[in-house]
Amino acid sequence: MWEFLWTSDLFYHKVAVFREAKLWDLRIEEKKKLLRNGLYVAKKEREDFLFLSNGLKVFCSEAFPKGQEKIVQVLQEEREGKLAEVSQKIEMTTPYFVFFPYERGVHLSRKIQEKEERERLENIFQPYRERASFLIRTEAKGQQEETLKEEIQKMLKEWEQIQKKAFELRERGNLRTSLPWMEEFLEQYGKEEWKSCYCENFECQELLEKNLSFYQKRLREYHGDISLWKQRKLEEQIAQLCQEKVYLPSGGYLFIEKTKACVTIDVNRGPAGLHASNLEAAKEIPRQVRLRNLAGMVVIDFISNKKSEERKEIIDTLKREFSTDNHFLTWGGFHEFDVFLFSRQRKGKELSSYYDKNNVFYQVQCLENECKELLEKGENILSVEAEKNILQEWKNSSQCGIKDSIELMCKDEKTEKKSFNIKIK
Repeated sequence: MWEFLWTSDLFYHKVAVFREAKLWDLRIEEKKKLLRNGLYVAKKEREDFLFLSNGLKVFCSEAFPKGQEKIVQVLQEEREGKLAEVSQKIEMTTPYFVFFPYERGVHLSRKIQEKEERERLENIFQPYRERASFLIRTEAKGQQEETLKEEIQKMLKEWEQIQKKAFELRERGNLRTSLPWMEEFLEQYGKEEWKSCYCENFECQELLEKNLSFYQKRLREYHGDISLWKQRKLEEQIAQLCQEKVYLPSGGYLFIEKTKACVTIDVNRGPAGLHASNLEAAKEIPRQVRLRNLAGMVVIDFISNKKSEERKEIIDTLKREFSTDNHFLTWGGFHEFDVFLFSRQRKGKELSSYYDKNNVFYQVQCLENECKELLEKGENILSVEAEKNILQEWKNSSQCGIKDSIELMCKDEKTEKKSFNIKIK
Protein backbone atom coordinates (compact mmCIF):
# COMPACT_ATOMS: atom_id res chain seq x y z
CA MET A 1 0.00 0.00 0.00
CA TRP A 2 1.25 3.46 -0.94
CA GLU A 3 1.18 6.54 1.26
CA PHE A 4 1.74 10.04 -0.13
CA LEU A 5 2.79 13.31 1.46
CA TRP A 6 2.32 16.49 -0.57
CA THR A 7 3.53 19.89 0.57
CA SER A 8 4.36 23.16 -1.18
CA ASP A 9 5.94 26.55 -0.53
CA LEU A 10 6.38 29.71 -2.57
CA PHE A 11 8.39 28.04 -5.30
CA TYR A 12 8.06 24.25 -5.18
CA HIS A 13 5.68 21.32 -4.98
CA LYS A 14 7.25 18.43 -3.06
CA VAL A 15 5.73 14.94 -3.04
CA ALA A 16 7.11 12.01 -1.06
CA VAL A 17 5.92 8.41 -1.54
CA PHE A 18 6.16 5.84 1.25
CA ARG A 19 5.87 2.07 1.11
CA GLU A 20 5.58 0.33 4.45
CA ALA A 21 6.77 3.55 6.15
CA LYS A 22 9.94 3.63 4.01
CA LEU A 23 10.68 6.49 1.60
CA TRP A 24 10.15 5.00 -1.85
CA ASP A 25 9.99 7.92 -4.29
CA LEU A 26 10.39 11.69 -4.30
CA ARG A 27 9.27 14.39 -6.72
CA ILE A 28 10.15 18.09 -6.60
CA GLU A 29 8.62 20.47 -9.15
CA GLU A 30 9.17 24.20 -9.54
CA LYS A 31 5.92 26.14 -9.74
CA LYS A 32 6.90 28.78 -12.25
CA LYS A 33 9.01 26.87 -14.73
CA LEU A 34 7.76 25.24 -17.90
CA LEU A 35 5.81 22.13 -17.02
CA ARG A 36 6.50 19.01 -19.06
CA ASN A 37 3.32 18.22 -21.03
CA GLY A 38 2.06 21.73 -20.24
CA LEU A 39 0.40 23.75 -23.03
CA TYR A 40 1.59 27.23 -24.05
CA VAL A 41 1.12 29.68 -26.91
CA ALA A 42 4.22 29.96 -29.12
CA LYS A 43 5.26 32.31 -31.92
CA LYS A 44 8.20 32.06 -34.30
CA GLU A 45 10.19 35.29 -34.56
CA ARG A 46 13.56 33.83 -35.60
CA GLU A 47 14.63 30.96 -37.82
CA ASP A 48 15.93 28.68 -35.08
CA PHE A 49 13.75 29.28 -32.03
CA LEU A 50 10.22 29.91 -30.83
CA PHE A 51 9.17 32.32 -28.14
CA LEU A 52 6.34 31.46 -25.77
CA SER A 53 3.78 34.05 -24.69
CA ASN A 54 5.51 34.31 -21.30
CA GLY A 55 8.75 35.39 -23.03
CA LEU A 56 10.70 32.13 -22.71
CA LYS A 57 12.75 30.88 -25.66
CA VAL A 58 12.22 27.23 -26.65
CA PHE A 59 13.28 24.82 -29.41
CA CYS A 60 10.97 23.04 -31.87
CA SER A 61 12.25 20.51 -34.43
CA GLU A 62 9.05 20.69 -36.50
CA ALA A 63 8.25 23.17 -39.26
CA PHE A 64 6.57 26.20 -37.71
CA PRO A 65 5.02 29.08 -39.72
CA LYS A 66 6.83 32.34 -39.01
CA GLY A 67 4.77 35.04 -37.30
CA GLN A 68 1.85 32.71 -36.54
CA GLU A 69 0.73 31.85 -33.01
CA LYS A 70 -0.04 28.21 -32.16
CA ILE A 71 -0.57 26.10 -29.06
CA VAL A 72 2.41 23.84 -28.34
CA GLN A 73 3.17 21.18 -25.74
CA VAL A 74 6.40 20.91 -23.74
CA LEU A 75 8.21 17.64 -24.50
CA GLN A 76 11.42 18.21 -22.56
CA GLU A 77 12.15 20.73 -19.84
CA GLU A 78 15.14 23.04 -19.92
CA ARG A 79 18.25 21.42 -18.44
CA GLU A 80 22.02 21.87 -18.32
CA GLY A 81 22.10 24.81 -20.70
CA LYS A 82 19.75 23.21 -23.26
CA LEU A 83 16.52 24.93 -24.25
CA ALA A 84 13.18 23.33 -23.48
CA GLU A 85 11.75 21.42 -26.45
CA VAL A 86 8.14 21.78 -27.60
CA SER A 87 5.91 20.11 -30.19
CA GLN A 88 2.84 21.12 -32.17
CA LYS A 89 1.41 17.62 -31.68
CA ILE A 90 -0.82 17.87 -28.61
CA GLU A 91 -1.48 14.81 -26.44
CA MET A 92 -3.73 14.97 -23.38
CA THR A 93 -4.02 11.80 -21.33
CA THR A 94 -7.10 10.75 -19.36
CA PRO A 95 -7.64 7.54 -17.36
CA TYR A 96 -9.41 5.90 -20.34
CA PHE A 97 -7.97 7.43 -23.53
CA VAL A 98 -5.37 9.74 -25.03
CA PHE A 99 -6.82 12.85 -26.68
CA PHE A 100 -5.27 14.35 -29.86
CA PRO A 101 -7.19 17.59 -30.64
CA TYR A 102 -5.49 18.31 -34.01
CA GLU A 103 -6.09 14.82 -35.45
CA ARG A 104 -9.20 12.81 -36.36
CA GLY A 105 -10.13 9.17 -35.81
CA VAL A 106 -10.54 6.39 -33.23
CA HIS A 107 -7.82 3.87 -32.35
CA LEU A 108 -7.74 1.10 -29.75
CA SER A 109 -5.00 -0.41 -27.63
CA ARG A 110 -3.71 -3.72 -28.98
CA LYS A 111 -4.18 -5.22 -25.53
CA ILE A 112 -7.96 -5.04 -26.00
CA GLN A 113 -8.34 -8.21 -28.05
CA GLU A 114 -11.99 -9.24 -27.57
CA LYS A 115 -13.88 -8.48 -30.78
CA GLU A 116 -17.17 -7.57 -29.06
CA GLU A 117 -15.46 -5.20 -26.63
CA ARG A 118 -13.52 -3.49 -29.43
CA GLU A 119 -16.73 -2.95 -31.40
CA ARG A 120 -18.53 -1.63 -28.31
CA LEU A 121 -15.78 0.90 -27.57
CA GLU A 122 -15.55 1.99 -31.21
CA ASN A 123 -19.31 2.65 -31.29
CA ILE A 124 -19.09 4.78 -28.13
CA PHE A 125 -16.30 6.98 -29.54
CA GLN A 126 -17.58 7.02 -33.15
CA PRO A 127 -19.78 10.19 -32.82
CA TYR A 128 -16.74 12.21 -31.69
CA ARG A 129 -14.18 11.10 -34.28
CA GLU A 130 -14.66 14.23 -36.43
CA ARG A 131 -13.87 16.51 -33.49
CA ALA A 132 -10.58 14.91 -32.43
CA SER A 133 -8.60 11.67 -32.41
CA PHE A 134 -8.88 9.19 -29.53
CA LEU A 135 -6.48 6.40 -28.59
CA ILE A 136 -8.54 4.15 -26.31
CA ARG A 137 -6.46 2.77 -23.44
CA THR A 138 -6.69 -0.68 -21.88
CA GLU A 139 -8.27 0.89 -18.77
CA ALA A 140 -11.42 1.68 -20.83
CA LYS A 141 -12.17 -2.03 -21.15
CA GLY A 142 -15.39 -2.89 -19.31
CA GLN A 143 -16.19 0.72 -18.34
CA GLN A 144 -19.79 1.92 -18.51
CA GLU A 145 -20.82 3.88 -21.61
CA GLU A 146 -21.99 6.82 -19.46
CA THR A 147 -18.60 6.99 -17.73
CA LEU A 148 -16.69 7.09 -21.01
CA LYS A 149 -18.99 9.67 -22.60
CA GLU A 150 -18.73 11.87 -19.53
CA GLU A 151 -14.92 11.73 -19.78
CA ILE A 152 -15.05 12.57 -23.51
CA GLN A 153 -17.30 15.59 -22.93
CA LYS A 154 -15.07 16.74 -20.10
CA MET A 155 -11.98 16.63 -22.33
CA LEU A 156 -13.68 18.39 -25.26
CA LYS A 157 -14.83 21.14 -22.90
CA GLU A 158 -11.33 21.50 -21.46
CA TRP A 159 -9.88 21.86 -24.97
CA GLU A 160 -12.40 24.61 -25.78
CA GLN A 161 -11.39 26.44 -22.61
CA ILE A 162 -7.71 26.08 -23.52
CA GLN A 163 -8.30 27.64 -26.94
CA LYS A 164 -10.27 30.47 -25.35
CA LYS A 165 -7.47 31.16 -22.87
CA ALA A 166 -4.90 31.12 -25.66
CA PHE A 167 -6.50 33.30 -28.32
CA GLU A 168 -9.24 35.32 -26.58
CA LEU A 169 -8.05 35.88 -23.02
CA ARG A 170 -4.38 35.90 -24.14
CA GLU A 171 -3.12 34.11 -21.04
CA ARG A 172 0.67 33.93 -20.78
CA GLY A 173 1.25 30.86 -18.61
CA ASN A 174 0.35 27.18 -18.76
CA LEU A 175 -3.07 26.82 -20.39
CA ARG A 176 -3.96 23.67 -18.47
CA THR A 177 -5.35 24.02 -14.96
CA SER A 178 -4.29 20.50 -14.05
CA LEU A 179 -0.82 19.29 -13.15
CA PRO A 180 0.18 16.74 -15.83
CA TRP A 181 3.31 15.73 -13.92
CA MET A 182 1.23 14.98 -10.82
CA GLU A 183 -1.28 12.82 -12.72
CA GLU A 184 1.53 10.84 -14.32
CA PHE A 185 3.39 10.53 -11.02
CA LEU A 186 0.38 9.23 -9.09
CA GLU A 187 -0.97 6.86 -11.75
CA GLN A 188 2.21 4.78 -11.85
CA TYR A 189 1.43 3.49 -8.35
CA GLY A 190 -2.00 2.07 -9.19
CA LYS A 191 -5.17 3.73 -7.97
CA GLU A 192 -6.46 0.72 -6.06
CA GLU A 193 -3.29 0.34 -4.00
CA TRP A 194 -3.48 3.80 -2.44
CA LYS A 195 -3.69 4.01 1.32
CA SER A 196 -3.78 7.76 1.92
CA CYS A 197 -2.55 11.13 0.69
CA TYR A 198 -1.72 13.86 3.21
CA CYS A 199 -1.86 17.49 2.07
CA GLU A 200 -0.10 19.94 4.36
CA ASN A 201 -1.76 23.09 3.08
CA PHE A 202 -4.92 24.26 1.35
CA GLU A 203 -3.22 24.81 -2.02
CA CYS A 204 -2.28 21.12 -2.34
CA GLN A 205 -5.71 19.98 -1.19
CA GLU A 206 -7.48 22.25 -3.68
CA LEU A 207 -5.35 21.05 -6.61
CA LEU A 208 -5.92 17.42 -5.73
CA GLU A 209 -9.69 17.82 -5.34
CA LYS A 210 -10.04 19.87 -8.53
CA ASN A 211 -7.87 17.87 -10.91
CA LEU A 212 -7.56 14.38 -9.47
CA SER A 213 -11.06 13.68 -8.22
CA PHE A 214 -10.53 9.91 -8.00
CA TYR A 215 -8.16 10.35 -5.07
CA GLN A 216 -10.52 12.44 -2.93
CA LYS A 217 -11.64 9.41 -0.90
CA ARG A 218 -8.08 8.84 0.24
CA LEU A 219 -7.32 12.50 0.89
CA ARG A 220 -6.28 13.33 4.46
CA GLU A 221 -5.90 16.84 5.82
CA TYR A 222 -3.14 17.62 8.29
CA HIS A 223 -3.28 20.54 10.71
CA GLY A 224 -0.54 19.66 13.19
CA ASP A 225 1.94 22.15 14.61
CA ILE A 226 4.94 20.23 13.29
CA SER A 227 5.24 19.67 9.56
CA LEU A 228 4.87 16.05 8.42
CA TRP A 229 7.94 16.67 6.29
CA LYS A 230 9.89 17.16 9.53
CA GLN A 231 8.04 14.45 11.45
CA ARG A 232 9.08 11.86 8.87
CA LYS A 233 12.65 13.26 9.01
CA LEU A 234 12.66 13.65 5.25
CA GLU A 235 15.42 16.24 5.26
CA GLU A 236 17.69 13.74 7.04
CA GLN A 237 16.84 11.04 4.51
CA ILE A 238 17.44 13.44 1.62
CA ALA A 239 20.79 14.34 3.18
CA GLN A 240 21.77 10.67 2.87
CA LEU A 241 20.65 10.67 -0.77
CA CYS A 242 23.06 13.51 -1.46
CA GLN A 243 26.01 11.35 -0.38
CA GLU A 244 27.98 9.10 -2.71
CA LYS A 245 28.30 6.28 -0.16
CA VAL A 246 25.18 4.24 0.68
CA TYR A 247 25.38 1.62 3.43
CA LEU A 248 23.52 -1.67 3.06
CA PRO A 249 21.90 -3.54 6.01
CA SER A 250 24.37 -6.44 5.83
CA GLY A 251 27.38 -4.15 6.25
CA GLY A 252 28.31 -3.70 2.61
CA TYR A 253 27.89 -0.44 0.75
CA LEU A 254 27.31 1.17 -2.64
CA PHE A 255 29.43 3.97 -4.05
CA ILE A 256 27.38 6.07 -6.50
CA GLU A 257 29.22 8.57 -8.67
CA LYS A 258 27.83 10.68 -11.50
CA THR A 259 30.08 11.70 -14.39
CA LYS A 260 29.27 13.63 -17.54
CA ALA A 261 29.15 10.41 -19.54
CA CYS A 262 27.31 8.05 -17.19
CA VAL A 263 26.42 7.06 -13.64
CA THR A 264 28.67 4.46 -12.01
CA ILE A 265 27.64 2.29 -9.06
CA ASP A 266 30.24 0.15 -7.30
CA VAL A 267 29.00 -2.69 -5.07
CA ASN A 268 31.20 -3.49 -2.08
CA ARG A 269 30.82 -6.69 -0.09
CA GLY A 270 30.01 -6.85 3.62
CA PRO A 271 30.01 -9.83 6.03
CA ALA A 272 27.25 -11.51 3.98
CA GLY A 273 28.08 -13.93 1.18
CA LEU A 274 28.98 -12.84 -2.34
CA HIS A 275 25.61 -13.58 -3.96
CA ALA A 276 23.63 -12.32 -0.95
CA SER A 277 25.49 -8.99 -1.15
CA ASN A 278 24.75 -8.68 -4.87
CA LEU A 279 21.03 -9.38 -4.34
CA GLU A 280 20.88 -6.85 -1.51
CA ALA A 281 22.49 -4.27 -3.80
CA ALA A 282 20.09 -5.16 -6.64
CA LYS A 283 17.16 -4.31 -4.34
CA GLU A 284 18.62 -1.00 -3.15
CA ILE A 285 20.00 0.34 -6.46
CA PRO A 286 16.56 0.93 -8.11
CA ARG A 287 15.43 2.83 -5.01
CA GLN A 288 18.53 5.04 -5.08
CA VAL A 289 18.23 5.67 -8.83
CA ARG A 290 14.54 6.54 -8.48
CA LEU A 291 14.94 8.86 -5.47
CA ARG A 292 17.94 10.67 -6.95
CA ASN A 293 16.19 10.71 -10.37
CA LEU A 294 19.35 9.55 -12.11
CA ALA A 295 19.15 9.16 -15.89
CA GLY A 296 21.22 8.18 -18.90
CA MET A 297 23.66 5.28 -18.97
CA VAL A 298 24.10 3.47 -15.63
CA VAL A 299 27.06 1.13 -15.08
CA ILE A 300 26.90 -1.26 -12.09
CA ASP A 301 30.01 -3.08 -10.95
CA PHE A 302 28.59 -6.02 -8.99
CA ILE A 303 30.89 -8.28 -7.00
CA SER A 304 32.35 -10.66 -9.59
CA ASN A 305 30.13 -13.67 -10.20
CA LYS A 306 30.28 -15.92 -13.27
CA LYS A 307 27.35 -18.23 -12.44
CA SER A 308 24.58 -17.72 -15.00
CA GLU A 309 21.77 -18.72 -12.60
CA GLU A 310 22.85 -16.19 -9.99
CA ARG A 311 23.28 -13.49 -12.63
CA LYS A 312 19.74 -14.16 -13.85
CA GLU A 313 18.44 -13.77 -10.29
CA ILE A 314 20.23 -10.41 -10.00
CA ILE A 315 18.67 -9.19 -13.27
CA ASP A 316 15.19 -10.39 -12.23
CA THR A 317 15.55 -8.55 -8.90
CA LEU A 318 16.53 -5.31 -10.65
CA LYS A 319 13.60 -5.51 -13.06
CA ARG A 320 11.12 -6.32 -10.29
CA GLU A 321 12.26 -3.36 -8.16
CA PHE A 322 12.02 -1.06 -11.20
CA SER A 323 8.50 -2.28 -12.06
CA THR A 324 6.76 0.86 -10.69
CA ASP A 325 9.16 3.23 -12.47
CA ASN A 326 7.44 5.18 -15.27
CA HIS A 327 10.76 6.07 -16.93
CA PHE A 328 11.61 4.06 -20.04
CA LEU A 329 14.40 1.56 -19.28
CA THR A 330 16.73 -0.16 -21.75
CA TRP A 331 18.49 -3.25 -20.43
CA GLY A 332 21.99 -3.97 -21.66
CA GLY A 333 22.76 -6.93 -19.38
CA PHE A 334 26.14 -8.10 -18.14
CA HIS A 335 29.10 -6.94 -20.20
CA GLU A 336 32.18 -9.05 -20.93
CA PHE A 337 34.05 -6.94 -18.35
CA ASP A 338 31.64 -8.14 -15.62
CA VAL A 339 29.74 -4.84 -15.34
CA PHE A 340 25.96 -4.55 -15.76
CA LEU A 341 24.60 -1.85 -18.09
CA PHE A 342 21.20 -0.22 -18.46
CA SER A 343 19.86 3.21 -19.40
CA ARG A 344 17.01 5.22 -17.89
CA GLN A 345 14.93 7.89 -19.60
CA ARG A 346 15.47 11.44 -18.40
CA LYS A 347 12.42 13.16 -16.89
CA GLY A 348 12.77 16.29 -14.82
CA LYS A 349 15.81 17.34 -12.82
CA GLU A 350 18.03 15.24 -10.64
CA LEU A 351 17.74 15.60 -6.88
CA SER A 352 21.26 17.06 -6.81
CA SER A 353 20.03 20.09 -8.77
CA TYR A 354 17.85 21.07 -5.79
CA TYR A 355 20.17 20.05 -2.96
CA ASP A 356 23.93 20.21 -2.55
CA LYS A 357 26.10 17.72 -0.64
CA ASN A 358 25.40 19.59 2.60
CA ASN A 359 21.64 19.17 2.03
CA VAL A 360 21.11 22.91 1.54
CA PHE A 361 17.92 23.47 -0.43
CA TYR A 362 18.42 26.02 -3.18
CA GLN A 363 15.62 28.30 -2.03
CA VAL A 364 17.76 31.29 -1.08
CA GLN A 365 18.60 32.17 -4.68
CA CYS A 366 15.04 31.52 -5.82
CA LEU A 367 13.66 33.97 -3.26
CA GLU A 368 16.15 36.65 -4.26
CA ASN A 369 15.40 36.15 -7.96
CA GLU A 370 11.68 36.39 -7.29
CA CYS A 371 12.15 39.73 -5.53
CA LYS A 372 14.28 41.07 -8.38
CA GLU A 373 11.61 40.10 -10.91
CA LEU A 374 8.99 41.99 -8.93
CA LEU A 375 11.33 44.97 -8.74
CA GLU A 376 11.76 45.02 -12.52
CA LYS A 377 7.97 45.11 -12.90
CA GLY A 378 7.86 48.20 -10.69
CA GLU A 379 5.90 46.53 -7.92
CA ASN A 380 6.34 47.40 -4.25
CA ILE A 381 7.12 43.95 -2.91
CA LEU A 382 7.39 45.18 0.65
CA SER A 383 3.74 45.93 1.11
CA VAL A 384 2.51 44.74 4.51
CA GLU A 385 0.98 41.49 3.21
CA ALA A 386 3.80 40.69 0.79
CA GLU A 387 6.46 41.19 3.45
CA LYS A 388 4.51 39.08 5.92
CA ASN A 389 4.00 36.23 3.44
CA ILE A 390 7.61 36.17 2.26
CA LEU A 391 8.99 36.11 5.79
CA GLN A 392 6.50 33.47 6.93
CA GLU A 393 7.40 31.18 4.04
CA TRP A 394 11.06 31.76 4.75
CA LYS A 395 10.68 30.89 8.44
CA ASN A 396 8.63 27.78 7.64
CA SER A 397 11.16 26.48 5.14
CA SER A 398 13.72 23.91 6.12
CA GLN A 399 16.50 26.39 5.39
CA CYS A 400 15.80 28.70 8.33
CA GLY A 401 19.20 29.42 9.81
CA ILE A 402 21.27 28.72 6.67
CA LYS A 403 21.31 32.43 5.97
CA ASP A 404 20.43 34.88 8.74
CA SER A 405 19.31 37.71 6.46
CA ILE A 406 18.13 38.41 2.94
CA GLU A 407 18.17 41.64 0.98
CA LEU A 408 14.85 42.65 -0.57
CA MET A 409 14.51 45.61 -2.91
CA CYS A 410 11.56 47.80 -3.82
CA LYS A 411 10.67 51.23 -5.15
CA ASP A 412 9.29 53.94 -2.92
CA GLU A 413 6.73 56.58 -3.89
CA LYS A 414 9.43 58.70 -5.55
CA THR A 415 10.41 55.69 -7.69
CA GLU A 416 13.85 55.65 -6.13
CA LYS A 417 15.37 52.23 -5.61
CA LYS A 418 15.87 51.16 -2.02
CA SER A 419 17.14 47.97 -0.49
CA PHE A 420 16.02 46.39 2.76
CA ASN A 421 18.10 43.95 4.74
CA ILE A 422 15.66 41.77 6.69
CA LYS A 423 16.97 39.71 9.58
CA ILE A 424 15.60 36.20 9.85
CA LYS A 425 15.10 35.30 13.50
